[in-house]
Amino acid sequence: MTDVTITTDHDYIGQILTATADAIRFAEREIEECPANDTEYRAFVEEKLEQHRVLNEQIGRVFLQTRPGHEVRNIALESGE
Repeated sequence: MTDVTITTDHDYIGQILTATADAIRFAEREIEECPANDTEYRAFVEEKLEQHRVLNEQIGRVFLQTRPGHEVRNIALESGE
């Protein structure tokens, strides 16, 4: 696994959290609308969905540990690899 380190603030983490939640909803809709015979694309979208869920969970934990108006330093996020 590779660690990613960022420095940001609480509000921006909230925006990223919202964006990953939107990406999750989009991927879920893509899976619902995917033709049954397109298994390769469906597998790709399911993998992407899982990555978004993991990232959303990790960012959510950071968001809950921070306070509005404060800078957040050295956030280590684990990649799914």
